[in-house]
Amino acid sequence: MEPSSVVEGRPEAAEPDWSAIANTPAFRRYRRARWRVALACLVPFALFFFALPVLTGTTRLLSGSAWGSVTWAYLWAFALFVVGWVVSAIYGRRAAALDALAVQAVREAGEQR
Repeated sequence: MEPSSVVEGRPEAAEPDWSAIANTPAFRRYRRARWRVALACLVPFALFFFALPVLTGTTRLLSGSAWGSVTWAYLWAFALFVVGWVVSAIYGRRAAALDALAVQAVREAGEQR
């Protein structure tokens, strides 16, 4: 049986011209904006993440009891999960806004043909 060029009743789309898309001003704006969003999410999380081993390894700041036998280090580690979810939600919202720039880059590349 030969593979069909029709998927779910729609004809197969033509392969986009990736080099034309990459050369559009909209795509360059998209890449810069995506990089800024990624750094804005990565830097605070990385600082918060690496502070835990630094603080537990070099100080006794987090070794005190916060509540019963639960230390501040355990609470900090739990907070990493919360911060991870918050950062991923922020990234998801901002990345969704970047889709408009990606669509604009594809349109600009189509207009250049």
